[in-house]
Amino acid sequence: MTELQKMGAAAQKAAAVLRTAGEKKRTALNAAAAALRARQAEILAANEEDLKAAKENGERSYARPLGAHACPH
Repeated sequence: MTELQKMGAAAQKAAAVLRTAGEKKRTALNAAAAALRARQAEILAANEEDLKAAKENGERSYARPLGAHACPH
Protein backbone atom coordinates (compact mmCIF):
# COMPACT_ATOMS: atom_id res chain seq x y z
CA MET A 1 0.00 0.00 0.00
CA THR A 2 1.44 3.35 -0.99
CA GLU A 3 1.64 6.34 1.32
CA LEU A 4 -1.17 8.02 -0.59
CA GLN A 5 -3.37 4.92 -0.25
CA LYS A 6 -2.66 4.84 3.49
CA MET A 7 -3.67 8.49 3.79
CA GLY A 8 -6.85 7.78 1.83
CA ALA A 9 -7.75 4.84 4.04
CA ALA A 10 -7.12 6.94 7.17
CA ALA A 11 -9.32 9.71 5.78
CA GLN A 12 -12.13 7.25 5.10
CA LYS A 13 -11.93 5.93 8.67
CA ALA A 14 -11.95 9.47 10.04
CA ALA A 15 -14.96 10.35 7.89
CA ALA A 16 -16.88 7.37 9.26
CA VAL A 17 -16.17 8.48 12.85
CA LEU A 18 -17.23 12.04 12.10
CA ARG A 19 -20.48 10.86 10.50
CA THR A 20 -21.54 9.14 13.71
CA ALA A 21 -20.27 11.90 16.02
CA GLY A 22 -23.20 14.17 15.13
CA GLU A 23 -25.76 11.54 16.08
CA LYS A 24 -23.94 10.72 19.33
CA LYS A 25 -23.85 14.41 20.24
CA ARG A 26 -27.55 14.79 19.43
CA THR A 27 -28.39 11.72 21.54
CA ALA A 28 -26.37 13.04 24.48
CA LEU A 29 -27.97 16.50 24.29
CA ASN A 30 -31.45 14.96 24.12
CA ALA A 31 -30.70 12.83 27.17
CA ALA A 32 -29.43 15.86 29.09
CA ALA A 33 -32.53 17.86 28.15
CA ALA A 34 -34.79 15.01 29.24
CA ALA A 35 -32.98 14.77 32.58
CA LEU A 36 -33.37 18.51 33.14
CA ARG A 37 -37.08 18.36 32.32
CA ALA A 38 -37.55 15.38 34.63
CA ARG A 39 -35.96 17.28 37.53
CA GLN A 40 -37.38 20.71 36.63
CA ALA A 41 -39.45 21.11 39.81
CA GLU A 42 -36.46 20.17 41.99
CA ILE A 43 -34.14 22.55 40.14
CA LEU A 44 -36.62 25.44 40.33
CA ALA A 45 -37.18 24.86 44.05
CA ALA A 46 -33.43 24.87 44.70
CA ASN A 47 -33.12 28.07 42.69
CA GLU A 48 -35.82 29.73 44.79
CA GLU A 49 -34.04 28.64 48.00
CA ASP A 50 -30.75 30.07 46.72
CA LEU A 51 -32.34 33.40 45.82
CA LYS A 52 -34.13 33.59 49.18
CA ALA A 53 -30.91 32.81 51.10
CA ALA A 54 -29.00 35.43 49.12
CA LYS A 55 -31.65 38.04 49.87
CA GLU A 56 -31.66 37.14 53.58
CA ASN A 57 -27.88 37.50 53.68
CA GLY A 58 -28.06 40.92 52.09
CA GLU A 59 -26.45 39.77 48.87
CA ARG A 60 -27.40 41.65 45.77
CA SER A 61 -28.50 39.33 43.04
CA TYR A 62 -28.99 40.10 39.40
CA ALA A 63 -30.50 36.68 38.82
CA ARG A 64 -34.18 36.29 38.15
CA PRO A 65 -36.09 33.25 39.30
CA LEU A 66 -35.65 30.45 36.81
CA GLY A 67 -39.38 29.82 36.71
CA ALA A 68 -39.77 32.97 34.65
CA HIS A 69 -37.58 31.44 31.95
CA ALA A 70 -38.47 27.79 32.23
CA CYS A 71 -38.46 25.90 28.99
CA PRO A 72 -42.03 25.23 27.84
CA HIS A 73 -41.15 21.81 26.41
